[in-house]
Amino acid sequence: MTGITISESERRIDFEDGGMIAVRSTHNPDNLRGEGLDLVVLDEAAFMHPRVWSEVVRPMRVTSRGSAIFLSTPFGRNWFYDLFRIGLDPEEPEWQSFHQPTSSNPLISPEELEGIRRITSPHVWQAEYEAKFTDDSGQVFRGIRDAVVAHHSDRPLAGHHYVAGIGGATMIIR
Repeated sequence: MTGITISESERRIDFEDGGMIAVRSTHNPDNLRGEGLDLVVLDEAAFMHPRVWSEVVRPMRVTSRGSAIFLSTPFGRNWFYDLFRIGLDPEEPEWQSFHQPTSSNPLISPEELEGIRRITSPHVWQAEYEAKFTDDSGQVFRGIRDAVVAHHSDRPLAGHHYVAGIGGATMIIR
């Protein structure tokens, strides 16, 4: 094709008129920054850090008034859930939300789904196959994402307890 340049190493297609299609990772959201966007598709959005949308992607599409499509299975009631609820609000006409459980896919047999359901935990079944937003009450460990985010401090904070496992020994600092 003339007028099109494809770079597999950069995961990018450039068009003669200056347009481009690129595939990017959100693991380091600041690497996404750049010129405005006409359309962005965030796949598995629920699993991204909320700042990907609010601090990086959304500001990039303001000048172009570009569109955004969020695709994802639910991951608890996080920022993706909040956006999904905006799309259900009739007072927000620029937003739309859609719900498509796996059973709506005509290429997947009901027998296959029933086999999966029988050996899948209810929590995973609801989120991954029924595309339902659930709280994390069915999980063994709850609130992990919030608990593992490190907050930098030069010294221990008063009233906090710190626990560390080092080489088989456990230290508790109060």
